[in-house]
Amino acid sequence: MSLILVADDDRAIRDMLRHFLTRSGFKIIEASNGIEAVELCSKFRPSIILIDIEMPLLDGIEATRRIMEMNFETVVIGITGYSDRKYKLLQAGAREVLIKPFSGKMLINTVRKYLGGEFVDV
Repeated sequence: MSLILVADDDRAIRDMLRHFLTRSGFKIIEASNGIEAVELCSKFRPSIILIDIEMPLLDGIEATRRIMEMNFETVVIGITGYSDRKYKLLQAGAREVLIKPFSGKMLINTVRKYLGGEFVDV
């Protein structure tokens, strides 16, 4: 089972992402800021990290840079409401950026694109 780290300071967003991902069979760990995200990534080495750009203590861009410096295989997917900042996240090492709001279908299909598996067609 693939482990996914969800890093977002908004509890409601984390709850929504957890709902869609666990329902699709993924195991989830959560971080509410960039520092927690880097620490959990180092400890658990998730297959995928879903990370928000705007977070307290350490933003998603710097957290992504630090995660990429750890030099292990993981896929970072940005999640943000600020489409104008997505390029900075991509430059930091994210493979893709989902712009909020996005559907559960889009989320699951994006995750499965990197992990393999069937795509949702609903």
